[in-house]
Amino acid sequence: VLVFFHQALPFSICLFFLGLSAGWNGTLISALGAILKKYDGNYVFNMIYFIQNLGIVIGSSTVGFLYDWNIKLPFIAAMLISFGFLLVVMIGFRALKYENIHGSTHKHSKVKVVLPKINMYLIYSLFAMLLVTWTMYQQWGSNVSVYI
Repeated sequence: VLVFFHQALPFSICLFFLGLSAGWNGTLISALGAILKKYDGNYVFNMIYFIQNLGIVIGSSTVGFLYDWNIKLPFIAAMLISFGFLLVVMIGFRALKYENIHGSTHKHSKVKVVLPKINMYLIYSLFAMLLVTWTMYQQWGSNVSVYI
């Protein structure tokens, strides 16, 4: 979308959804890293952190050069990289085998638990604050840091 429509409004909308999906993706990557038993947990999470920051450094430094040539080039590069990652996932993804190590096979309980309304409001307000905070964080990582 941004290759053809790179004005402020489409960029803001796409950036918002990019931020939501990045938060979701970060959670999934952390969960996958947590169940890897081949390596130490510290090593796994340090490598995840390192690679994420390496991508930010390379992306931020490359965008300036591409932007000098043509405004569409950073968007085309992002699209090509995204399609490349999609291709890697489609070709190389294998579902991890998860074993139930606790062996619990209890039946589902028929007791219905009712969440008090005040707790529901607290949870929804927490999600709203998280949404606002994550949106501001996404703006900082994409617009403000490059502008500075």
